[in-house]
Amino acid sequence: MTKKIEQLAAVGDSCGGIVECRIHGIIPGIGETVFDKLDAELVKAMLSIGAVKGIEFGSGFSAASMLGSEHNDEHELRWFFV
Repeated sequence: MTKKIEQLAAVGDSCGGIVECRIHGIIPGIGETVFDKLDAELVKAMLSIGAVKGIEFGSGFSAASMLGSEHNDEHELRWFFV
């Protein structure tokens, strides 16, 4: 990764990346039920970083193309930055 970034910097360019965070063993229902729930607080914190352009939990963005019966997953967190 360092070598690729150095190559891009040498020609005046840059690249993005993906950071994945997995949280295990957390109990359900942490945080408030609507506005201050845990995933909302994580999103607020991550999107305050200027380079972060998207965040997804569980099946995330792919859930838009899934049926409700297919979209029943455990929480996972990913954030993307460029």
